[in-house]
Amino acid sequence: MGAFLFLMGCGDNEEQDFVARVGDRYLTQHALQEAISTLPRGLNGSEAKRQVIESWVSNALLAQEAQKRKLADNPMVKSLIEESTRSVLIGALLDKVNEESLPEPTPTEIATYYQQNINNLLLKEDYVRIWYIRTNDKNKAESAKNEMTQALKQSGSTAETAWKRIANSYADDKEAALTMSYHYLPESRFEDTSERVLAVLSGLKNNEVSEIENIGGTWHVIGLVERAKTGSKPKLAWIQNEIRQQLRIRAKKQRYATFLQELRSKAMSQKTLEIKGE
Repeated sequence: MGAFLFLMGCGDNEEQDFVARVGDRYLTQHALQEAISTLPRGLNGSEAKRQVIESWVSNALLAQEAQKRKLADNPMVKSLIEESTRSVLIGALLDKVNEESLPEPTPTEIATYYQQNINNLLLKEDYVRIWYIRTNDKNKAESAKNEMTQALKQSGSTAETAWKRIANSYADDKEAALTMSYHYLPESRFEDTSERVLAVLSGLKNNEVSEIENIGGTWHVIGLVERAKTGSKPKLAWIQNEIRQQLRIRAKKQRYATFLQELRSKAMSQKTLEIKGE
């Protein structure tokens, strides 16, 4: 952080608004506030300010002394400075290249990737499709449980129609209940909801409804429509977001390789690149 601050405070007009100065280097109010914003939470304002200023002053004094001793002329130091500068420039260039938007993978590309890689896309954990009711009303939870049990004995559109009616009748958040039921989700996702919810879900069989559970003052009812076991082949809809991300990563790598090859070809044609043995 200190070196970063030292570099931030060296503009031509910064002496007009500064909180610390070492020689011709200035720590400005703006740089100070930016640095404070990166500190861990919990520090009070005065302590954060003190830490930033002390760090900046220490680094500025050390850098000033190094300059006085002409350490930048030391061959090893000069080499390290050049390497550091080159690394910063490469990082800035790659950031600039990556800022250019990549086209979104098309549905056809996603489907093709799925077909070509299905044997490498086996589920690494159980995926579940559930009906999930949350309500602050115990009577609603009981009614939802009974009606979900009957609905899961049915099949197809009849069951789905019944579920929509149940969700609209008993769920406190109807939209969330319905949205969740449309997708197969990794079972581990429910660890973020509640370990108790995950425990209830893990114990259910297909087409089975849990007992109503009071967790944190809210009544929960879970119906397991289907569980796809670890190691089974997923349907495309379950993992299309993961595939989309993989295709983005692949496109990014391809862009980098193409960009680098263009630079290489240009340098070869201009005779600014020579590799003995090629």
